[in-house]
Amino acid sequence: MVPVTGVQTCALPISATDLTDTVAPLAGAVICAFTEDWYALPVDAGDVAIEVAFDNDRGDLDLEIFAEDGLRLGRSASEADTERVEIAVDAAQVLLIRVDGFLDAENGYTLDWTLPQ
Repeated sequence: MVPVTGVQTCALPISATDLTDTVAPLAGAVICAFTEDWYALPVDAGDVAIEVAFDNDRGDLDLEIFAEDGLRLGRSASEADTERVEIAVDAAQVLLIRVDGFLDAENGYTLDWTLPQ
């Protein structure tokens, strides 16, 4: 849904994997065709970087970051072996991370993130 203001929002998932107690990186994740992987990452104010690494020859993956209200904060969609989004977070919140296969690609990946100190 694109509001009149032109700000990108998204229908959010019913559930997302909680990364609260998870140490980065999260290796061994797999995206299947016709699915999306969603993660919830609590962050404090500051600079945040989120990256997904994979072998693009096996399937192209894309990365999007959303606020809890559905506002898209960043997107990376290239044909490289990594997708990376860097954002400045104004206040503590939970970021929603979406990993999706381009044209329903399947692939394994590693999700990594750097949080404010």
